[in-house]
Amino acid sequence: MASYVPIALLSDHPGYITRGYRLLFLAALLTILGLILAQIADHWSKAETSTRIVGLGMLILLAGGDAGRANTGRLVVAGAVILAIGALLVRLEDSRFVSAVFWWLTGFLWLSMVVPYLLVAISDGGSRIADDQRQQVALDPGAGDVIIVMFDEFPGGSFAMSSLGVDMEAAERNLSARGFETFRDVRVNYAITELALPSFFMMELPMGANQALTEGDRNALLGALGGRNAMVRAFDDAGYRVTMVESGWSGLRCMEIVDRCEVRSWYDEVGWSVARRSVFNGLVASAFGDPFTVGVDRSLTWLEADLPSVAADETPDLVIVHLMLPHTPIAFNAACGHDPSAGLGDQVACSNRIMLEIAEATSNAGAVLMFGDHGTKTLGQLDLPADTWTQEMVDERMTTFAAVRWPADCGEAGPISVTNLAVRLVRCMGATSVQYAADTSFGTSLDSEPLVEVFPRIPGATPSS
Repeated sequence: MASYVPIALLSDHPGYITRGYRLLFLAALLTILGLILAQIADHWSKAETSTRIVGLGMLILLAGGDAGRANTGRLVVAGAVILAIGALLVRLEDSRFVSAVFWWLTGFLWLSMVVPYLLVAISDGGSRIADDQRQQVALDPGAGDVIIVMFDEFPGGSFAMSSLGVDMEAAERNLSARGFETFRDVRVNYAITELALPSFFMMELPMGANQALTEGDRNALLGALGGRNAMVRAFDDAGYRVTMVESGWSGLRCMEIVDRCEVRSWYDEVGWSVARRSVFNGLVASAFGDPFTVGVDRSLTWLEADLPSVAADETPDLVIVHLMLPHTPIAFNAACGHDPSAGLGDQVACSNRIMLEIAEATSNAGAVLMFGDHGTKTLGQLDLPADTWTQEMVDERMTTFAAVRWPADCGEAGPISVTNLAVRLVRCMGATSVQYAADTSFGTSLDSEPLVEVFPRIPGATPSS
C-alpha cells in the first residue's frame, strides 16, 4: 500500500520513458519507509495489526488529496481517520470480516494497476514511428554553434497583441536589429508538445490524420525528443558537442547521444504528480512551488551562467533548451520576477525579454532558433475534440511565434512551420537532400483521440515587417 500511488501513476502511462525510474524510485522509497514505520509500530501492537495500520495510514495520506481537498484541515481529518482505523483494527484484530476487507482492498488496489498494463500489452502493436536513421543527413561542420531554444505554449504574435496586450512589434524590432528574422504567426504542426517537438527534430510529420498515439508511439517520440533523431545524429557526426537542458516536463529526458545534460530537478512533474494526490498537496505547493516554475528558474540560471561560456568556446556546439514559458502556471511578471499577481501577457513579455537576452549572449553563434511548440489554450481547446474547435480556437492553438538567425549566406526559401524551421536550418548547412514537411496542422485533445487535420486562418508564416 505504501507504494501504491507512484506505481498507480506509472500504470497511467506505462510507456513514458521518463517517468519509469523516478516513480519506481519513489515506490521503493515509500515501501522502505512503510516497513520502518511498521517495525516501530510493532513495539506497540502485534505485527500484523501494526502493518495494516501503517499501510492504510500511508494510503490515506498519499491518496487522500482529492477526498480531503474540500477540508481546510485535511491533515487533521486524515490523522483522525488513521487513528479511527487503527483503533478499529486493534479492537477487531481477530475479526475475519476486517481481515477480508483489508485483503480485498489491497487486492483491488493492485488489480487497478495490473489491468491498465494488460490493456496496453494487448492493444499496443508497437511503434509506427521511424527510427533516427530514416533520413541520412550530412552537415557542414564549419557553420559554428547552433542554439535552439524551445518555448512552451508561446502564442502567435497576432493573438498575443490582440488578446493579451503584448507589444510584439517591439519584440520583433529588437530581434530584427540583432540579425533575426521574425515570424509573427508560424504554423504549428501538432497541438501537443509530445508530437510538436519530436517532429521538429525528426524533420518530418511522424503521424497524420485519424491516427491516435499508442504507448509505443509515445515512447519512440519522447526518445526522439531526447536526442534519438536524424537531426541531432547529424550534428554529432559533424563533430558538434550536444548540450541539452531539461525543463521539468516529464516528457523530456536526455538520451545517450547527449554529451552534456542539465538534468531537471528531482522535484519535477513526476514528483508533483505524487504529491498532488496526497493530503500534503497544499504544503508541498507552498514549500516548493509548481515543478514547471522550478524548471524555468533552473533553466534561466543555466542560460545566464553557462550559455555565454558555451557559445564563446572554440568547440562547435549544438545547444537545446526547453523552457516551460509562457506555459502555466502564471508565476512571472514582464521582468521575469516571481509575481503572484502576474497574468499570461506578463509571461509572454517575460519570454520576449529572455529571447532578447539570448540573442545578445549568442551574437557569435552560427545560428539561433527560438520558437514555441504550439499556441495557448485560453478557449479550452484541449478539453474538446479537435473536430469541434471553432476557427478562433484553431487560430490560437495552432500558431506560435518564432525568431531565427540563420547561418551566414543562407538563401533557402520554403514553407515555414515549427517542423520546417529545422528543415530550413539543415538545408542552410548543406543537407539539401532533406525535404520540407507537408504544410499542414493536426489537432487533438488531452484525451489523445485520433488526430484531426486543422488549418489556421493564417496559412503558414509570413516574415514580420
